[in-house]
Amino acid sequence: MAILEFEKEFKSRIGSNYLKYLISVMADMTSRYDINTIQVMFLLNVYDLKYFTANHAHKSNGMVYSRSTTRMLINPLINKGYIDVFLNNGNISPLDAQRFGLESESRFARRYAITQLGRARVQQICRKLEGKATIYLDGEGEDED
Repeated sequence: MAILEFEKEFKSRIGSNYLKYLISVMADMTSRYDINTIQVMFLLNVYDLKYFTANHAHKSNGMVYSRSTTRMLINPLINKGYIDVFLNNGNISPLDAQRFGLESESRFARRYAITQLGRARVQQICRKLEGKATIYLDGEGEDED
């Protein structure tokens, strides 16, 4: 007689439990796309934003300093093509100034946005978590991008 090491709870008591694959999906994404876990979580956090500032990102990600957010998250993700500058100070049109409620261009915080590639990575993570795409733990295999 075998000794049971685990027993699954009834699905009706648990509901959706696709987050149990989060560790495996993170291992897959970080090994395949040269991106670390914190950067993946950051992309998940900004996925639904049209644009954001470094200050907003730092507050919503629990980073101690805004500069740390820029140095550790935003700049590396820009270099990898997952984030881009949405609106830069110095080239603001009158329409953008009105849209953002700016009286002058001075002290205007740069706005960033997740790119199409960044959005594709987040969608890929969601598909893997939901069981709609394969999780590759050995670094092999091809994802549908």
